[in-house]
Formats: sequence, C-alpha cells, structure tokens
Amino acid sequence: MTRSESRPDVSLALSGAATLVLMALTLSALRVPGTGDMEIWSRWLDNAMRLGVIGGFAENNADYPPLASVILWSTRHVVPAVTVTTPVAIKLSLAVFLGLAILLVFAWTGRRTLALGLWSALLLNSVCLGYLDIYTAPFLVLSFHALSRAWHGRALSWFGLACLVKWQPGLIAPFLLWHVLASSGRVSAADVRRVARMLLPIALMAVVLALVVGVVPFVRAFGKSLGHRSLSADALNVGWLITWVLQGVTHGAQELFDRVVYVANAPLWLRLLLKALFAGQFLWLLWRYVRGPAVFERTTAYAVLGFLAYIVFNNGVHENHWFVPCLLSIVLVNTRPVWRWPAVAMCVMANLNLLLFYGFTGQGPGASRVVGIDLTVPLAALAIMLYAWMWNLVRRQDARYSIIRQ
Repeated sequence: MTRSESRPDVSLALSGAATLVLMALTLSALRVPGTGDMEIWSRWLDNAMRLGVIGGFAENNADYPPLASVILWSTRHVVPAVTVTTPVAIKLSLAVFLGLAILLVFAWTGRRTLALGLWSALLLNSVCLGYLDIYTAPFLVLSFHALSRAWHGRALSWFGLACLVKWQPGLIAPFLLWHVLASSGRVSAADVRRVARMLLPIALMAVVLALVVGVVPFVRAFGKSLGHRSLSADALNVGWLITWVLQGVTHGAQELFDRVVYVANAPLWLRLLLKALFAGQFLWLLWRYVRGPAVFERTTAYAVLGFLAYIVFNNGVHENHWFVPCLLSIVLVNTRPVWRWPAVAMCVMANLNLLLFYGFTGQGPGASRVVGIDLTVPLAALAIMLYAWMWNLVRRQDARYSIIRQ
C-alpha cells in the first residue's frame, strides 16, 4: 500500500477516534449541572407544564421568543418525567439539537473535519453549560445551505424560525435580505415584491405566534432583549475593558489587578456610547457590503463580521453570544480555506470566554483567573484584535471582486 493510499484510512481512523471522544464527553455533559440559566429553563418548563405553552410564556416574563418555550415544553412530552429529571431532559434536548446541526453540516459539506469541528466548538456552550443557542443551530444551517443554493424563500423561512427561537440571529438579517434582493443584479421594484412574497410565510407565522401567545408578552420579550443595562454581561469586549477601568477609577488602582466584577447597571451615557459605536461599525459594514455582489461567501463573511461588531462593541452582550459567529465561521470555511484560521480563532475565543467565567461545569473555572491581572482583560483586548483581523481579511477578500469603489 502506497503512502497516498493509506492517508484515507488514517483520516477515517482519526475521525472515528475523535467521534468516540466527543461522544463520551457529550454523554458525560448530560450530568453536569450547567450555569444558573439551567434553573431558569427548568422554571420555564414547569410553567409550560402547569399553565400550557401560552400561559407559561406569559408567566416567564423573559426576553426570549416563544419557540424556545415550545421546544422546552416538547422536551417533557418526548422524555417523560418518570424517566429522567428535568435538567437531564433539557440537556438531552440540547444534545439532540447539537446532533442535528452536526449531521446537517456533514450532509451539506461532506467534510468530517467541519462536522467534528462544529461538535468540538459548540459542545461546551450547549450540553455542558446548558445555553439554548443550540436550538437555533439546525435552522441557521438549513438557512445558509438554502442561501448557498439560491433557494431564497427557504433560506428566509429557516432564518425566521431561528429568530423565533432567539432574537440575536436577527442582527444579520440585513445582509441576508440584501443578498436575496440583489441576487439578480440591480435592485428593482420587482425584486422588492419578490422578496416580500418570500417573507410572507414566516411573517404570517410570526404574527400568528404573537396572537396565540399574546401580543403584549411577545413584544415585551423583544423589548426586554434590548434593555440590558450592563456594559458587558461577561462577554470579552470593549465593554468589559471599560468595566475594568471603571473598577480601578471607582475603587482604587489596586483593583486593576484584582478580579473584574460584572456591573449590572452601568451609566446611561456609557451604554449609549457603546451602542453608538456598534451602530456606526455595523452601518459602515452594511454600506460596504451593499456596494458589492451578492455572493454567498461574501454575504456569510459580512454576516460573521457584523455579528462580531455587535459582540465587540455593543453593551449588554453575554458570554454565550459568540455562538452565532462561531457557527457561521465554520460554514464559511466550506467556501474557501482562507477562512480556516479566523474560524479557529473565533471558536477558541468563544470557548475561552465561557471557560474563564463558568468552567466546564457551569460552577466556575475552579481556579483564580487572576495571574498578576485578571486574564479576561488581555483576552478582551485579543477579542478586539480578532475583530480587526477579520475586518482586514474581509476587506482584502473584497478586492477579489474589484467592486469596492474607493
């Protein structure tokens, strides 16, 4: 057997070994307690079981769309209470959605490395720590797969479903909408009518869903998602660095070398400053994007960059919000190898952000993160540098199309 003939066998063996390791870690994670959010999901599930999905959603008085509650409610109908505890039932549902996302990525790309990379990147966020972001993953994968095939109606419908599970993916909606609008070249009134027809099914579903669960609870949930008052809710970003500086200014310079503490209610002017910074970056990216062709690789790259701008510059960002760019960066790798290292960097940063605050179990990292200085401070600076690196790479790749008019 020649060396070239043996390579597929070695690759298959390594993939098999990685699959077994990841499977063992996933099964072990089912018994890990997760973050305090797991108690919130358990309460939501209890509300849905006692009051029904509609009454439970209103009782939650939370900042999530209704489909998150629907999925949690369905968990107890698939996994009876006599079989496992509520937290384990929720963890099982997270594992199922993670598995669906992995299978969909593999079915789309045919690449074991991407499927295993996705598994490795999202396991901590989902099954270990218990965040609900993974519920959006199959819908997002289906949406971008449809977009890559120019099945625009399906792409918008799947994307809309993801936004009805969690609001955050909606941030990249402008890029997807313009992609569909500009797919035929110049945007015309006919294109606007075409996209409006494509949006009709998911828009009707959102309206019906709002009417069923109640317009007031629906709108209130969306409003709550916009009302976070912290500079950074444990996300490594500009807001976290400002939180660190404020800690030193308020309590003395010695506090700059202590553990940085999350501030729930930051001054309004600082929050508005960060929102303005994010809005400026996002609108500028959108302006650059619409001046170029509606190509799948380019749309996905700008969507990742736009979401990164939200993470790095906006206020009130949570540690788990790295999920969307982490997922989409892996999708982006399937277009060209040039995106491989940015995707690796984003996935590493996403998991480091989670590990430094919650460890593997959700109960904390198990050791002090202060080594002369809180490690989250230099990592927050690295997160900003990651955004700059990604921005520069997207700018250089734009030159391939020769479309940005200087």
